[in-house]
Amino acid sequence: MSKSRVKSVFNNFSFGLIRQILLIVFKFILQTIFIKKLGVQYLGVNGLFNDILMYLAMTELGFGASMAVALYTSIAKSDDEKIKQYLSFFRKIYIFIGVLFIVLGLSVLPFLNYFIKSSTLNLNYNFIFIIVLFNAAFPYFYFPNIQFLFINEKQHIIDKRKIMFDFILILSQCISLLLFQNYYIYLILQFIITILLNLSLNYSSKHLYPILSENCTKDLEKDEKKSIIKKTIALFSNSISSIIINSSDRMIIATFLGLSGTGIYTNYVFITSNLGSFMGIFINSISASVGNYSASESKESIYNLLHKVLLINFTIGLFVSQLYTFLVQPFISEWAGVEFIENISFPLILGFHFILMRMKEVIYTFKHNMGILEKDQIRPLIEALLNILLSILLVKKYGITGVVLGTVLSFLIISFFWEPYVFLKHANLNDKIFDFFKFYVYYVFQYILILISNYFIIHNIRISNNYIAFIVNAIIVFIITLFLYYIFNIKNSKLKDVLIYLVNTVRRVKHEK
Repeated sequence: MSKSRVKSVFNNFSFGLIRQILLIVFKFILQTIFIKKLGVQYLGVNGLFNDILMYLAMTELGFGASMAVALYTSIAKSDDEKIKQYLSFFRKIYIFIGVLFIVLGLSVLPFLNYFIKSSTLNLNYNFIFIIVLFNAAFPYFYFPNIQFLFINEKQHIIDKRKIMFDFILILSQCISLLLFQNYYIYLILQFIITILLNLSLNYSSKHLYPILSENCTKDLEKDEKKSIIKKTIALFSNSISSIIINSSDRMIIATFLGLSGTGIYTNYVFITSNLGSFMGIFINSISASVGNYSASESKESIYNLLHKVLLINFTIGLFVSQLYTFLVQPFISEWAGVEFIENISFPLILGFHFILMRMKEVIYTFKHNMGILEKDQIRPLIEALLNILLSILLVKKYGITGVVLGTVLSFLIISFFWEPYVFLKHANLNDKIFDFFKFYVYYVFQYILILISNYFIIHNIRISNNYIAFIVNAIIVFIITLFLYYIFNIKNSKLKDVLIYLVNTVRRVKHEK
């Protein structure tokens, strides 16, 4: 990568890391107070309504990703007129999307009772849903200008602003819960901060890039619009799959097991979501650079970069996932003070799902930023439908564990091999397919053997005190994972390349400073 690109990645990663660490700490404090003051059923309502809105987010179709792909070339060529044409086009699209999102959301109101029929809470669910709806809809109206910052590799600017507003939001929500224990105030504060954040980012983007305030005198050509629509359709199939898979589990649990089951599930997923977001900092920081890199470098260089990024994500994900699997039970018991799922199979499956998603997001990032998503439109829809079918079948017999098992099985059956194969084929890396799957499968093999080793040792250690169990399990799991990872990768030349690459990158960034 060029020096400027390395510096952008480093800045984006640094600020993303700071933001995510602070956000995780803030969120844990907030969720702890939320559970203590309102209870697990409120947590279920909060998660359920947000999942319903994820389905409505399908109205976005994937125009945000299309916007990024469309603008990369124009920005690289400094073609201001074309940039203004694209921005004008996407602004009109997102105003329409925002209005449509609200209309569709309001149409859901008559059906809310279907999902919350087992609730014993005395709440105005329609009012709550409307607040959550407008909170989710408002960012659409400012999305193009804010996305322009990301496309120009200025994610660190967004993260700086979000750190400030996240702190204000979480502090105000904590205070409101402690003083009033009122869910309505909690949601209204969230909506107010969402408005202020987006107005602030919109102002900053226009200040940094005056072109955002300039008028466009000419529309895009019809062929260019058709090209965007074509790419968006491909992005939509990937988006709808992600939305269905991420949100259907909680909706199925709410329907079959009630809001209490949803609340318990939410505690587990709250942790995995934050861990995933934390790991996503690295992927997000290089995302825009991958698009630029793929447009200027050789196929061999792109493949080597893919391998390095995948190895980094797998290595970090391995340790995070193993620790999560064996620490989450005592942690939830002491942290939330609520019921947790005693069956170890549930965190085992969640941990396995976590590592699979960390590997998947690397493939998706490259596929997305290299404009190959349109070559893989059917697979996500098949996976999403199979996920719903398996989760419904398995929830009846295995409860919450069955729902997550259905999600894991649908990915392994449909996407584990299919998705990377399509990417490699259409990225003109056919000669690398065998080599890729050799280490791709080997990583999963490593994970399973390390998981089995940790399980048999931890399973035979009986400690009644949750605090002591947490510390002992953490030490044992970390040591075993580190030792076996070293054994498995002692001759892995790619790992040595990654370490050298990371050291050289840090030196280059320091030298630039």
